[in-house]
Amino acid sequence: MERLIRINMRLVTIILFLFLSTTAICAFGVEQTSHIDTAKHFVRKKHKMTTAEALAKHKIYYDDCVFINKYTLAERLQKYPYSKAVKILAVSYISMWDNFGPDEKKPQKFLDKKTELYIKNGVLDTSTLIEIKELTPDQIGNLTNIVYNTDLKVHDQVGFDTGGACFYPRNALIFYNAEGKVFDYMEICFQCHEFHSLSKRFEIGTDCNQKYDLLKSFFKDIGIRYGIVELPKMYQEKH
Repeated sequence: MERLIRINMRLVTIILFLFLSTTAICAFGVEQTSHIDTAKHFVRKKHKMTTAEALAKHKIYYDDCVFINKYTLAERLQKYPYSKAVKILAVSYISMWDNFGPDEKKPQKFLDKKTELYIKNGVLDTSTLIEIKELTPDQIGNLTNIVYNTDLKVHDQVGFDTGGACFYPRNALIFYNAEGKVFDYMEICFQCHEFHSLSKRFEIGTDCNQKYDLLKSFFKDIGIRYGIVELPKMYQEKH
């Protein structure tokens, strides 16, 4: 008799557990659906906007870069490496990553040249480069504005764009001294939102969410396409 009672109690416990689990799942589903429907209704009826238009308005919460006009051109040019540079180049080149096919094992050799950026003893190996643009004084002014005069709107907020773990640069800024030698450079990976400077003495400035977009637009405006608006076929296929 006791054994029968224990068996019945176990059955009751199991049935109760299953009932409560199912109820919770259903309730969660209803809550999620209700939330979405309410949001759509609110957007459509209260603001007379589509969901896409409402999301576009919310972009302001991610747009945390602001032009502050803190430093004059003279002050910006006194900062390293601009203070030492007599010539600045913006370049593009093939990333080592681009030299592999879609399976990431067999080289596809879509271009008959070396990859990466090569600088030895202050001499730039131009055979690896796709595009070379020497910056004009106005372009240097625009670049330093992006670096030094673009800041966070609110300094106690945390940016969303933390970059990626990868680093496959295709673009760089190269700084020459009065002797015609490369004394420093910065490689930029717009795919991963990361950068690396040779000396580690200078950066892209405050890393607000749109900083890499601004730098990317700068490269595009001066005529650099590879790594900006043109990417290798294998990268386009994978992304």
